[in-house]
Amino acid sequence: MRASVYSEFDRLQEVIVGKAYSPQAFDYIEDTELKDMLQRILHETEEDLQVLIKIFKDYGVSVHRPEVAFSLNENTTPKIFDLQKFQFTFPNHPLMPRDTIFVYGNKIIEMFTGSNGRFLENWSYRDILKNYFANGADWISMPVPELKNAGNYEDYNKKNEVLFHAANVIRCGKHLISSHPTRKDKWKGKGTDFGFEWMRRQFPEAEFVQAPCQGHIDGKIALLKPGVLATWDIEYLPDCFKNWKHIKIDSPPPFPDHFMKIKKQRFYKDFVKQWLSEWIGYVDETVFDVNMFSVGPDLVITNGYNKDAYKEFSSSGIEGIPWNFRHQYFWDGAIHCITLDMRRDGGPENYLC
Repeated sequence: MRASVYSEFDRLQEVIVGKAYSPQAFDYIEDTELKDMLQRILHETEEDLQVLIKIFKDYGVSVHRPEVAFSLNENTTPKIFDLQKFQFTFPNHPLMPRDTIFVYGNKIIEMFTGSNGRFLENWSYRDILKNYFANGADWISMPVPELKNAGNYEDYNKKNEVLFHAANVIRCGKHLISSHPTRKDKWKGKGTDFGFEWMRRQFPEAEFVQAPCQGHIDGKIALLKPGVLATWDIEYLPDCFKNWKHIKIDSPPPFPDHFMKIKKQRFYKDFVKQWLSEWIGYVDETVFDVNMFSVGPDLVITNGYNKDAYKEFSSSGIEGIPWNFRHQYFWDGAIHCITLDMRRDGGPENYLC
């Protein structure tokens, strides 16, 4: 287990695939409708992840899984974790390592996102990170922030809190491409100015390029191979990508029927929105077709199949592998979110000169 990643597209060697709570975590719920639906989602989520793991292993990739750090079945009502400064209900699942852990070179950074329920999320990856550290990785944690109930990035900016999402950054050799944090003049990003500055200082060897966008950049830009990227809006691209081939992905399609049916059920409206709001995020902002994961410069895994995109892949010497994540809309995350590449071939090349 040796950490080394400099791009989004070099040949993959090792990856973390996230994990949600097990279906048994909600055995204590007496409401049959609620329990059955939640357990079905959790069961099918792990089924889909196992399909993804097999894809990785078929291509010779080593796969690591986190261990869920918390149990949910101790009480018959949602448990409130009171840390005096702030509270949260269910601790977040370790399904999306992309948000809270960043890897560049052999340096691993643990992040704090500003979400109360995610404050202890990285505990689930602790054994994996210890192994990488034992094998030479630099392992660093962002300073512990002072969170508060109902806190927002505008307030945290005023207090100079260090908060940032790892998914705000994608890697392109010697360059790190970042979205903007929250700023009073224009941007409503996921993080603070101090968070971005702290992140930048951890990598003096890299050149940061800020893209004209906010939020998780992997839902806006996918770097597929040197000279080729995918996006659904070229306005998100910094000037350094103007000479690359742009594969245009259509605007997000309407939500699928199965997700709309779930949203209309009582368990979703009452239980999920009250207790699991930090789990589901803001699905209306997500573009899953752009959220891709490259196994190498000639191979990319996508969320489902897009005929036009696959035609463009083929013309660029890239093979596409469709993968079905049935509950991506429930989790508000897709393949790039639920994976974390820990080792790839390649080094800090200059792809943007």
